[in-house]
Amino acid sequence: MLNSNEISEINIVPFVDIVLVLLIIFMATATFAKKESVKVNLPSATTSKNQTSNDKPFVITVTKEGEIYCEEILVKEQNLNECFAKNKSFENGILLRSDLETPFKFVVKVIDECKKNSVEKFALEVKSAKKR
Repeated sequence: MLNSNEISEINIVPFVDIVLVLLIIFMATATFAKKESVKVNLPSATTSKNQTSNDKPFVITVTKEGEIYCEEILVKEQNLNECFAKNKSFENGILLRSDLETPFKFVVKVIDECKKNSVEKFALEVKSAKKR
């Protein structure tokens, strides 16, 4: 038998508090998690500038093997034109990322496709080097 002094219910307030704290921690860490991008060894430049605009450009990456990625999706060299046709969000320009050891012909091919598809605004991503 239950005494009149014993609690017959389970208090769920502490459980809800713990769940809410865990939810807040998860939400905070999820917003700061950086999306993994294609690994390239960027060339360095002493005259590089940081991007000041909040607008996100369309990213094209060229690896040292000549593989081309449109927004982290591998595309064949022949299908690069289709990448431009599918994505019409070029008003913020294109950010071209290229490995230090990429043959220049692959970079020129991407720039040529940019021009063919009326993309006039693009930038090259580099590492910032110390000035001497």
